[in-house]
Amino acid sequence: MSAAATSLAIMAVLLAPGGQDREKPAPAFEFKVSSRRADDRVEVRLQGSKATFDVFCPFGIGHAKITPAGRRWPETVVLRLHLRGLESLDISNGDVTLHGPVFSHGDHKRHLSLRKKGEERKDTDQTLVKPGSPYWMEIRARRPKGKPAEGYPPENGLFEMTLPKALLGDRPQSLEIHWIDFYRQ
Repeated sequence: MSAAATSLAIMAVLLAPGGQDREKPAPAFEFKVSSRRADDRVEVRLQGSKATFDVFCPFGIGHAKITPAGRRWPETVVLRLHLRGLESLDISNGDVTLHGPVFSHGDHKRHLSLRKKGEERKDTDQTLVKPGSPYWMEIRARRPKGKPAEGYPPENGLFEMTLPKALLGDRPQSLEIHWIDFYRQ
């Protein structure tokens, strides 16, 4: 596998009184985004204190690492995976890993489980994350242009999630994201 790295720097331009442009670096967020495959791409969009990471992976199996400059994360972080399926998803801050598959069969059930650093993966009710937990994260299937979709996203659809604040609470050095659209035999 070849390594591909992309650094993205986003600068904020504020309007000074009187309508003149004035640069002010304080509200800017900078991210280094790397992936394992050369054809994977991550686009970053900033809107105030919200960052949206759009992940495109033609192969369907991939990994991305997002590192903010100075461990400074926006208040809201949205992850959008442009995939046809999502049979495996792991999001880790180094101490905690959220595992959230969306099953490709039946009613496309979603499970969210939590694993702390050094724990073995267990698929029991004790590790399941339930609504109301600080680590709860809704995984939504979307049609193009953000319209809700039933089950899996159709052609050009995506899976969208707002990362739980607890995952970013200790200002992790980076987030690592691993995904598999469909298991292959």
